[in-house]
Amino acid sequence: MAGFFSLSTAPAMSFWRRLLIALGLMTLSGALLISGFLAYHHKDFAPPEVQPKVWQGHSLQLMAGEGARVEEGLEVRALSASGQAIISSGKIALATEKYPFLQYQVQGSHPEMDPVFFWRRVAERGKVISLPLRWKGEGHAMMRLGNHPGWQGTIVEFGVAFRKMPSESVVIKEFAFKPLSAVSLLAMVWFEWTTFEGWSQRSINFIESGPANVLVPPTLAAAAWVGLSLFCYGLWGFFRGRHWDWPVVGIVFLLGWMVMDLRWQAGLWQQLQQTYDRYGGKGWEEKHLAAEDGFLFKFITEIKTHLPSLPQRVFLVTAKSLAEDHYTRLRVRYHLLPYNVHDYGTGLPRQDHAQAGDYLLILGATPEFTFDPERQLLRGREGKRKGLAAKKIYAASMGALYQLL
Repeated sequence: MAGFFSLSTAPAMSFWRRLLIALGLMTLSGALLISGFLAYHHKDFAPPEVQPKVWQGHSLQLMAGEGARVEEGLEVRALSASGQAIISSGKIALATEKYPFLQYQVQGSHPEMDPVFFWRRVAERGKVISLPLRWKGEGHAMMRLGNHPGWQGTIVEFGVAFRKMPSESVVIKEFAFKPLSAVSLLAMVWFEWTTFEGWSQRSINFIESGPANVLVPPTLAAAAWVGLSLFCYGLWGFFRGRHWDWPVVGIVFLLGWMVMDLRWQAGLWQQLQQTYDRYGGKGWEEKHLAAEDGFLFKFITEIKTHLPSLPQRVFLVTAKSLAEDHYTRLRVRYHLLPYNVHDYGTGLPRQDHAQAGDYLLILGATPEFTFDPERQLLRGREGKRKGLAAKKIYAASMGALYQLL
């Protein structure tokens, strides 16, 4: 019986001992890395008399949009007629060199709202500088301003703006400008490592290792963490006169890998949550309307009601401002399927390319095009061409549909 227990428990004890050694090495190396990081920045730490500058939501001003002051802060309920909400601090005087970090708390914000943080400097009062406001869901979030070229001199105003508004209201709770210290530095690193980057056009092909221009790249930090742990293990073995225990080395590598993988899995979970919040429980049309190009889908759906059921040839002409916007033009062509769409750029199609019965969709503001309803003639380029015989079928703020005669 004693031999049975010794055979079954010895390997388990050996594994747990190796795991404790690996955890001890990684704890030691983590402490050394953090200490070295803080020591490197210690010379730039602000003196104790420099205290954070805090603006509660109640003290901010709603310059555009609809809202009111509530117990938690400033509540924004709707956009203005121009399609935006602007919250301002009013006149202030803030020395940028003392406050390289911004900590904020905005409850109810979502990535699709396109929130931006903006400020104006005393040197250029008429110029507004802005940065995207990173989404953190609930709780406090941080932004590093010290590395921005526009964060210089004295700030006379700051604020936040929203270009879209979800069904729920948004509450601005707090904006706090933080001096450089050990606490703010580590909080900034932690926030950058745990920030949800959301979906982008790169997401399908790339796994982001963290936000751009981070203080400490997560992958580099993990590599340094594992490398220093193994270096400490080598020193310990050298002075103790022991050989490497390769399972310990493997456990150290595995722990470093697992930390990076957990971060990646957390990002995938947040992407899944954002996808469900936007599309969950919705039908085909509702999903298209909730997408980033929902406004295009709605416009093209209206256009299709004025087109015959059988696929027709449609010439797509876009404003000069959309000449380089390949995404918008491609999405319009996609939403127009199964119609045969010819992207004709910013000019009207040639008469020998078009024929009676074809349709012409002009997308965007095109003041260079003129339409004479009496003569039923569509001209472009200041009348240098004879124009096209056409009749207007449908017109909206985003564009107009014509049928060639």
